[in-house]
Amino acid sequence: MKRSIVFITIIITILISITPIFADVGLSENLRPYYNGTIVLHYNNNPIWVDNPILNREGRTYMALRDLEQITDDIELKYDSLTQSVYLFITRSTYWNGYIVGKEDITYIFTVGTALVLIYKESFEQIGRDVYSVGIDAPPFIENNRVYVPIRFIAEQMGWNIYFFRGDLYIFNKSNEGIDEEIRLKDEMRRASKEQKINSVQRNKYTPYDLYGVVLQKYDRVACGGFYGTIYNLDGDMAYVYWDSYNTLVNPNNIELYKTLAGINYGGYQWIETKYLIFISR
Repeated sequence: MKRSIVFITIIITILISITPIFADVGLSENLRPYYNGTIVLHYNNNPIWVDNPILNREGRTYMALRDLEQITDDIELKYDSLTQSVYLFITRSTYWNGYIVGKEDITYIFTVGTALVLIYKESFEQIGRDVYSVGIDAPPFIENNRVYVPIRFIAEQMGWNIYFFRGDLYIFNKSNEGIDEEIRLKDEMRRASKEQKINSVQRNKYTPYDLYGVVLQKYDRVACGGFYGTIYNLDGDMAYVYWDSYNTLVNPNNIELYKTLAGINYGGYQWIETKYLIFISR
């Protein structure tokens, strides 16, 4: 029994001792197991572990070239330490309706500190025949013996879509999985944007702000709980609304139930706080 108590005590002591470590770096949500630095990378909404922190420099996001291979097997790298040139070999896929219908090999040559990238529309074994160059506004650099390149440029060359959301980096390809996950992220971003608008409204009892901060006026068309109406009077943050119609989400066979759930006096006038209304038109 004493051994059990001692064992439990040791476990509790270990858990208590490691808690401040995660608290110091701001980890949350299952301790963010893919955390390294301040930005978490997601590929098709799946978190990807990278060995080096993703950096933000002068408004540009950089990623260690070596970590690009963690994202997809379609990327390979070679580094020439004498010329400080990085050879990036990409197999770029062409998608149609979420399915791969073609591939092409492309070679990119980056040079540290140079805002010029050489591009060969062929594999490394064939380079020298079809080459052109492009300028980038974020030249590669070396930090902690790692070459960093602008991730947006790489994403554009791969045909990826890239987003920054809540401090993290999201990359999506054009596969069916990528398309579906991108739609999910966009929906989440829209919900977050609406919440931000709602929370940013500085409400008071004198100004008739709607849910998203629009200052309402007499005769504005507004919505609430699936019902539509017109404002006929305003008194501070209260509106006198006549409810005359509803949207397709309201079942006309159960109109009384919907009226009760929404707290709306459909077919009549009603005083209601403007924070529950959504501006439609003027």
